[in-house]
Amino acid sequence: FIAATTGAKSGSFTIPTTGETSANVWYRLSLTVRDSGGLTQTVQRDIVPRISRLTLATSPAALQLTLDGQPVTAPFAFDSVVGIVRTVAAATPQTSGGVAYAFGSWSDGGARSHSVATPAAATTYTARYNASAGGPNGLNGAYFPTATLTGTSRTRVDPAVDFVWGAASPAAGIPADHFSVRWTGQVLPQFSETYTFYTVSNDGVRLWVNGTRVVDNWTNHGTTENSGTVALAAGQRYDIKMEYYEDTGNATARLLWSSPSTPKAVVPNARLFAPARAPAAVAFAVNFQTASAAVPSGYLKDAGLVYGDRGNGHSYGWNADNSAQMRDRNSSASPDQRYDTLAYMQRPANPDAFWEIAVPNGTYTVRLVAGDAGYFDITYKLTVEGVLTVNGTSSAASRWVEGTSTVAVTDGRLTIRNASGATANKICFVEVTPE
Repeated sequence: FIAATTGAKSGSFTIPTTGETSANVWYRLSLTVRDSGGLTQTVQRDIVPRISRLTLATSPAALQLTLDGQPVTAPFAFDSVVGIVRTVAAATPQTSGGVAYAFGSWSDGGARSHSVATPAAATTYTARYNASAGGPNGLNGAYFPTATLTGTSRTRVDPAVDFVWGAASPAAGIPADHFSVRWTGQVLPQFSETYTFYTVSNDGVRLWVNGTRVVDNWTNHGTTENSGTVALAAGQRYDIKMEYYEDTGNATARLLWSSPSTPKAVVPNARLFAPARAPAAVAFAVNFQTASAAVPSGYLKDAGLVYGDRGNGHSYGWNADNSAQMRDRNSSASPDQRYDTLAYMQRPANPDAFWEIAVPNGTYTVRLVAGDAGYFDITYKLTVEGVLTVNGTSSAASRWVEGTSTVAVTDGRLTIRNASGATANKICFVEVTPE
């Protein structure tokens, strides 16, 4: 890689540090001298590089790593030319012995995937992993009594998706027709290959792997196989979600896969991981008020901030800054502080305000109070998770309207919204109790 040079009596060159990674290499220099009479003499010298022994290890042992993009199982020892740059990476998350592990750190302080210049001395690079809480094998199945993935669901862990229900109900409390299911979890490939995922369904089906939709046949149809492909790396878990609905007649839902090294078969239980069990839900109450108002005992304060972590163990807030729409009436007509404060939900600055709080998926009883100590003849209509909960008009004698509903949360957030027909919605406080 050095061009012919004339007239030079000395020189030097730098050997590249990237490209060839084999330790079985050397450089051969050929030097030809030509005198004034045209006679030449050529000599050759071989330059043999210094070799260093490197070892990739994991704690705990026997986990998966990659070296220059190729998967290896630790501990893995290899020779490398001193100065040559190698790329090491820790696969995460991964499972060994039924335990899920997440990457923590490298012994050299590098990122999860980083480059190292081969040192002159033998060196071991250790990737440290932490055991992570993982769910059971299988996928979490949420079964809905409608064909639209709505309503109060029944949830269980299915070992695999391999169902031919025919005309039978898929679960207790779920009808044999007009039902739907959402399966979620992770899939763990055995090989670094392109996988084909197959669904066999009657009726509609959609499938996502690692965030990519690989199957989309959301139609009424007889038993049909659909498929899509996605490249996966061995030992790394990928999110998987399958949605299905049954219209009428026979019901079938199956999930299979194949790869160059994997015969076509139902995705096995050992390769599926349901989400870890969510933390238990707890009862709570939130008061809507100005930032400076007194907070009622036992209530969380909401002062109109945009949704976020409130630093009190909860994440909640509005779709947009609603702090200018909070009021503290200080009225003698208010039964107590909870009824005296409020948040406007239909002001021009935020004409269709809605409020959310992060909760574990599940069923909740929600008590909602709307009103204003200073005004009446206002029609209040508010929904919780789409269920009309507050529905009434205030009067001089009764300036607050309240309602209680039992709702199902399936997306990790309980949401309160304006309903059609409201004229000047205001919310005072909410009380939430898990079922």
